[in-house]
Amino acid sequence: MSFFDFEKQPIRSFFCTAFLVVVPEFFWKLFEHAILNWIDDKIAEKLKIVSPSAQLVVDFLIKWGVPIIILVLVTIIAFILGKRSVKPSHTTPSCHPPQSSDRPMFEARTEGKISARNSQLPSHLPFTLARAETGGQINMDGVTFVVGKNEQGSSDPVRNAMMESLHQKQRVALGLEVNPKALQIEIGESGPFMATGRGNIPLYSIKRTFSIKIENVDKRRPIAGCKIYVMSIDPQEYVGPWLLKDSFDLAAGEHIFVPLVTYGEARDISKTPAGDTFMTIHALQATPKPSSGTKHLVTLRATSRDTAPCELQCSLWVNDVGRLKIEKVRIP
Repeated sequence: MSFFDFEKQPIRSFFCTAFLVVVPEFFWKLFEHAILNWIDDKIAEKLKIVSPSAQLVVDFLIKWGVPIIILVLVTIIAFILGKRSVKPSHTTPSCHPPQSSDRPMFEARTEGKISARNSQLPSHLPFTLARAETGGQINMDGVTFVVGKNEQGSSDPVRNAMMESLHQKQRVALGLEVNPKALQIEIGESGPFMATGRGNIPLYSIKRTFSIKIENVDKRRPIAGCKIYVMSIDPQEYVGPWLLKDSFDLAAGEHIFVPLVTYGEARDISKTPAGDTFMTIHALQATPKPSSGTKHLVTLRATSRDTAPCELQCSLWVNDVGRLKIEKVRIP
């Protein structure tokens, strides 16, 4: 039987192996530390090096540590005070190089508010300007601009000069006025543009109605006093214009559908020619009824109190299979 028989005597074999491995390593490390300590002592004795005392450590900290801490504190305090004393300066965007005639545009006021000094406010300033009526405050990217009122109660003339100097596109983008092209007309043949109903002969005909979409594309300002007209129908069978819808408002981004024309179609023109001989325009008064056998050019116009008028031309006709069709005319 072997002395290191792990299968039959595992405990004895384990301890014997550990003794043979650990004990030599222990004595070797003990010897190594003794040699190193002896060498350290000889070097310290030769160089006359001694361990620092507590008094020596305290003297070193007083001599070098305290001045460094004081210098750091003084630097931090000076930085904070200097930052608070900095006044806002006039900066010019890179797209508009400074001119020798430029003056500071704003001057600081109490409570961090800024008032305008220059009556000319460049149109290229990249900020968001909140709308102010008579007096109050204007906010430009978190900075408050004071807009006062004079003794008579009217708006500050400086504010009027600032608003007038802004380019129209910038005023629209900032929400100060409505986009003059915000009122738009759109046509189509499917979805909400089209509706069908029972015809004059329900088994053989249907009524198809096309509507036009009137939309306010301005995302910030409403439009008031809108009207929709059919200005003309060519070839001319009737004398316009005809009012389709009168006096309605559109909120920002809102749209409505206004019925334009209805035509009674035959369900199957090859079996029963039951289609109408005319189309019906949905005018409020004096409804025109252009012939279904001719292709018509219709001019539409939308107006409002706040925007420029919008016009659109479209073609109306009945195709070979008796279906009402509409198409926008591209104006060159």
